[in-house]
Amino acid sequence: MMLKIVVLAVLAYTAYSKPGVRNKDLEFATEELFRYFGVESHEKAPEYEIVYPLVVEAEGKRSVGKGATAASFLELEVEAFGETLNLIVDHDDSNYAPGLKVEIYTDEGIQKVPLRTDCVYTGKVAGEKDSLASVTVCDGLMAVIFRNHGRGELYIEPLDDEDAVKRDVGRGHPHVAYRNRPVERGAFCETERNIIYLILFLLITLLKQIPHVSQNNKELTFLTQIIHSEAENWNAQLKL
Repeated sequence: MMLKIVVLAVLAYTAYSKPGVRNKDLEFATEELFRYFGVESHEKAPEYEIVYPLVVEAEGKRSVGKGATAASFLELEVEAFGETLNLIVDHDDSNYAPGLKVEIYTDEGIQKVPLRTDCVYTGKVAGEKDSLASVTVCDGLMAVIFRNHGRGELYIEPLDDEDAVKRDVGRGHPHVAYRNRPVERGAFCETERNIIYLILFLLITLLKQIPHVSQNNKELTFLTQIIHSEAENWNAQLKL
């Protein structure tokens, strides 16, 4: 009996010592921590977890790959941090100017890349009427999710191919989900401070030496999503 208690205690300590990381093999290496979070240690990193998002269709479920998913409506399923989130989203490009292009500055000059808007969505978490979700499925799943009742914000983005192959690709393309610490004072508290921090982080990320134009485009798309989501959030708060 005592041995059983000791074993359970060890397992519990292991589970909670690294919140959000269920398996040592799924932890980010130092270079991955810097690539996705701009930090060099787990102590400074946000709570994160490797996830495998799914698209829910009438015929069944399929993994979200790196290709684009364009539709008028999507239901997405993500298992993260001990719960299953169902995102119900509709196509919404109302905040994007027609023909919008992203300027990429490279050693060869300036390249103008069209920003896809047929795979951009907004919606909610099923069962959470006050939630907000801004999603793109243009190159894997990128999502910014605001939740009520002090649950904080949740961010999802696909792993780069070089990092994805280190994980269980048999389950689909791996993504990383990460979140800020939940707050205790109700819906969307401290959002302004958190969003400013994240925007600054992404702007710094854009200045890194990224060899592929698609990576720059991905970062800019994610930054646009965050600004769009925050605008929706502020509008909702003003209507209260």
